[in-house]
Amino acid sequence: MTVARGEIGSVGASAPRGRRVVIPSLWVDPGTLAFDVLRFAIERRQDVWLVGGAVRDRLLQRETHDLDFLVRADAAELARQLADHFKGKFYWLDEARDYGRALLPEEGGHRLLIVDVAPVRPSGLDDDLRARDFTVNAMAVRVRPEGSGDLIDPLGGLEDLRRGILRLASEQALSADPIRLLRAPRLASELGLRIAAETARSIRRDAHLLRLASAERVRDELWRMIGRPGCASAVRLLHYLDLLAVALPEAAALVGIEQGPPHHWDVFEHTLQAMAAVDRLLSLILSGGRPKDAVESLMWDFLSRHAGSLRAHLLVSVGHGRRRAGWLRWLALTHDWGKARTRQVEPDGRIRFLRHDRVGAQLVRDRLNALRFSRGEVARLSRMVRHHMRPLSLTRPGTQPSGRAVYRFFRDMEDAGVDLLLFALADSRATFGPDLSLEDWRAQVDQTVSLLTDWFDRPTESVRPVPLLDGRLLMERLGMAPGPELGRLLEAVREAQAVGEVRSREEALALARRLYRQRQSKQESDRET
Repeated sequence: MTVARGEIGSVGASAPRGRRVVIPSLWVDPGTLAFDVLRFAIERRQDVWLVGGAVRDRLLQRETHDLDFLVRADAAELARQLADHFKGKFYWLDEARDYGRALLPEEGGHRLLIVDVAPVRPSGLDDDLRARDFTVNAMAVRVRPEGSGDLIDPLGGLEDLRRGILRLASEQALSADPIRLLRAPRLASELGLRIAAETARSIRRDAHLLRLASAERVRDELWRMIGRPGCASAVRLLHYLDLLAVALPEAAALVGIEQGPPHHWDVFEHTLQAMAAVDRLLSLILSGGRPKDAVESLMWDFLSRHAGSLRAHLLVSVGHGRRRAGWLRWLALTHDWGKARTRQVEPDGRIRFLRHDRVGAQLVRDRLNALRFSRGEVARLSRMVRHHMRPLSLTRPGTQPSGRAVYRFFRDMEDAGVDLLLFALADSRATFGPDLSLEDWRAQVDQTVSLLTDWFDRPTESVRPVPLLDGRLLMERLGMAPGPELGRLLEAVREAQAVGEVRSREEALALARRLYRQRQSKQESDRET
């Protein structure tokens, strides 16, 4: 049974990167949760319209996990029925206006189908569509049991899709909901559309209104642009539309900040180049992409041996469904935020950014807190910004890091050390640009792979050795009391174990006894003086 087949016909449309695609008639594939949801809805309502992004995405042959329905009445009740029937959850979106949402688990519960249900405006469906954000989202299809349905397109959204244009649905669209200021560049980036000139002018004129949007909604729109592929182009577009200074002023402050050698670009362009380099690296790891140049090919020849482990690492969610891969893109965006506040020009003309890592970490904490990210997310990104230069000292060409340096790096950074090592590769590419020495690059990549091997393949040898001693044994053998001194002694023994200075329990206990006596002697000497 075909549930929602639109009588649009096959038409050509402009697609991302200039491809030509054929837009199919609107349907929902049998055997999918979306098919079952549509069938359930039309069995319980006489008039049901599929509207907005779901229609647009079907026209563009894009997968969607959001369905928006309009019905004559009792909209939230239908959302509640959907949640009950498909074992999902119901939420009020706006109780006063009868807007409801059903979150329905699909594919074994690893993904959600979001179904929003709202009532048609009393003035009619056309007015409802005209009040939406963009013309490409102002289309509807009436869902009928027999499988047919007319496309309702009062604003020419289909033609705009054909031409690859994103256009405001009305002059009032931005003031009615300021989050649409960010939704425009996000949709343009995701769909490969160009923003109409008059729409771009309206966004620049009203950019200040973004301050009226809730922090959570701003956060979510920014994540969908910056935490996903195409992040560098999205940030460039935000700057072009005068939105970056409102949404992320710390990033906008980097524009025009000059750097000295070996940097090839100013700080803002370096940031965008780092984001693009991270994107390319993630494409190789996550999608099995092909290297684009000799520099990437050399890197991938070394790095590919850990492709499976890196892929599993990057797909882990830190919190709220936001994966490490996305946070690596955010690290590229934020790593040099402190440079705008720390730039100094020495008498000899040398440009320095002393303590920019510390200043940047605080700026990141403040901005992410303002955007209502979770405490764990704030702590993770700010810590990575604080230590983003540390891998460079471990992988610098011509040097070999000591066992202690490697152990302390992973001890301090834990699994974020993997992210920092990957970012250091992107950061180097964005620093040297076309001036990058292939010989130096080979040395950095080789050392990076060695450190990743320590983490993934031999953790108990040099990164996380199984402790030979515990606190209870030290208190028993050395007569120590619980406290910070006990923890410091255990850590000193574990570090010695990681670098191979102790290999047995007896050797570890002898080292602990010697260090304890040395510290007692020092304390006695300090008291005497």
